[in-house]
Amino acid sequence: MIELLAITPDEPASATASVEAWIDAGIDRCSFAVLVRRAGATPEETLGVHAGVINACLRRGIPLLLSTSVDALPAASDAVLREGFAGVHLRGDPSPAELGQARSRFGDALLIGRSCHGAPQVGDRFVDYTCLAPVFAPRTTTAWAKAPSGVAALTPWCTPERWIVALGGITPATAPACLAAGARGLASIATFLGPPKEVAENVGYLVELVVSARHVSSA
Repeated sequence: MIELLAITPDEPASATASVEAWIDAGIDRCSFAVLVRRAGATPEETLGVHAGVINACLRRGIPLLLSTSVDALPAASDAVLREGFAGVHLRGDPSPAELGQARSRFGDALLIGRSCHGAPQVGDRFVDYTCLAPVFAPRTTTAWAKAPSGVAALTPWCTPERWIVALGGITPATAPACLAAGARGLASIATFLGPPKEVAENVGYLVELVVSARHVSSA
């Protein structure tokens, strides 16, 4: 399951340099994927804007997920199957019925994730992972309007049957607290996409964190 999740910003990112920085940081030591998203965009618009990141990831064999609304799920399904994506990510606190619709469409062939905010929600049996956001104040201009929930909000979500990925303001400074609270994955935009040297250092640190946390939980 996903231990580190890079998320694209609304505008095109510096693709090749960032992907190479991930490789240099040892990203292959953990379960890693890239969530391709653009706020308010259709699946095809999202693919077009982030073609650079998509192509760079495909060349390196890095799994890709496509962010979509439930309403756009049919178009997203066509896109992920055509482009060879690993799955879809449903935004906007999807209901159990909507999650069930997605799982019925894909079966167990593709990953399904969701974005949630606030208190724990039902529907876990339909998804592979849940992103809880924002834990800390986001550092990008694509920030959510919602107030940060803080680490304490992670605790009730983090039960054995859930794979929770912490999102929002995740940095080397804030990540340890998220893992200590029970999160099993970490997601970010700015930590993964930026100046290559800084990205390599930060991602390398996160890799060490999640690998260590994995060993502790299995001990």
